[in-house]
Amino acid sequence: MFEVNDIVLYNQTDVCRVQDVRRMPFLDRERIDYYVLKPLYEESPSNSTVYVPVGADESRLRRAFTAEELWEMLRDESIRVAWIDSPMIRKKEYADLLNRNHPRELIGLIRTVARRRAEKLSAGQKFSEADEKVLTSAEKRLYPLFRYILNVNHGEFLRMVAGEDACAGQKLDLTGI
Repeated sequence: MFEVNDIVLYNQTDVCRVQDVRRMPFLDRERIDYYVLKPLYEESPSNSTVYVPVGADESRLRRAFTAEELWEMLRDESIRVAWIDSPMIRKKEYADLLNRNHPRELIGLIRTVARRRAEKLSAGQKFSEADEKVLTSAEKRLYPLFRYILNVNHGEFLRMVAGEDACAGQKLDLTGI
């Protein structure tokens, strides 16, 4: 059970503080205990108060990662997502990854798409708007976790996750983050 002021992850990447544990009505019949969560950052996907039943499964609510756990994921070069050549299939598969919202998968997605963007741009080719949206969405979901746990800015986060080569020559867009 979490305590008031504990830092937790809601839906894998939304960094929240437990503000309260409160007994509230459930479906107008019984009263159950809920965690009252407040996201730590404005850009968090759930930018308002969140109520999660005590005992919710770990896929929705878990203790925040430690710095060592995040560093371990970053050092694991095997965390990758396959590039899918078909834009239609790629859009669907990457949307599924985004919806699962798991940090390891988001790291792999950012690595793959950022490196593909760097390759395209260095070859003088245009990078697709749909792929840019996927990359931006993955960054927005994962950055609050890194910001809180490792105390890094957005540029540092991108270099840590995507690698220096995928960020070389890129103007880092810090708007909205």
